[in-house]
Amino acid sequence: MRLPRFQFGLATLLLAISWSSVVLWLNIRPREVCHLEFNAQQFKHVKLLEIGWPWGHLNYLDIDGVAFYDPLIPDYWALAGDTAVGVLFVALLTVGPALLLHRAGGLIFLFDPLLR
Repeated sequence: MRLPRFQFGLATLLLAISWSSVVLWLNIRPREVCHLEFNAQQFKHVKLLEIGWPWGHLNYLDIDGVAFYDPLIPDYWALAGDTAVGVLFVALLTVGPALLLHRAGGLIFLFDPLLR
């Protein structure tokens, strides 16, 4: 039994790396879930922030620009889901355009006999 052998060029590798950086940025940037404003003397602005895309796997409070992490509730299932979605996203955006162009090129020559 022969294993499939993948042949990637430099352009495909650079495309995969660039899409991976976009997915990594989506997964490590904090998103604001809730914003509360208080007029108390202790603190003025409280935000509930979440890290992870599309599911949040880490929640923490931001009180006047200082982050307070909640180490008791990391959601490992959401982290695994975020990782799986990120890998699928990179694979689809790396291989998908090449397959689409290949299919579209075949359709152009199929419907236009003057281009043959």
